Amino acid sequence: MRESRLSMITNRPETSDPVDFSFLFLSNMKDLQEVQPRESVHVKKRSDGKYNTASIRLSNNIFVELTGFSTAMEFIINNAFNALQSVDLSFNEIHKIDASFEQFPNIRSLYLHGNQINSLNEVKKLRSLTKLKRLTLHGNPIDNLPNYRLFILYILPTLQTFDFSGVSGDDHLLYCQMLNTTRNP
Repeated sequence: MRESRLSMITNRPETSDPVDFSFLFLSNMKDLQEVQPRESVHVKKRSDGKYNTASIRLSNNIFVELTGFSTAMEFIINNAFNALQSVDLSFNEIHKIDASFEQFPNIRSLYLHGNQINSLNEVKKLRSLTKLKRLTLHGNPIDNLPNYRLFILYILPTLQTFDFSGVSGDDHLLYCQMLNTTRNP
């Protein structure tokens, strides 16, 4: 039986049509209130100006920081704090992960690859996202740090996919072995 569109949006946000603000040279979240997203057959603007969607694409812009992210999402997406499940901020110039992500407890997919995040401590800000299943961070300076993948999987144990690669039991086993080695030299 074919899955209903509403079920797809609720259960598999990456398959729902996003509000698409990619490739618009946006530099801050306030810019989102002044431009129109790319047109979509399935995502329509409501009479109040908001969109019924679980997904937003903000990739390939020039964001350096995410100040005002929650305000912008509330302005764009109907019931944003509950509805938002997938955020694509890949290929920007972001240095820090904004703490406001914790206001969106239903985020399942977060794409941050191709940015400028250089501290693993930034990733710790995502710990409150207990439904987070998919995360990308490759192409950031942190992906050159030793044991990068194992550290991320340790602090975000709910991940099923990291950097577009499945998370296996072997990943968790490797982390445990590394932890034991560092504790018992």
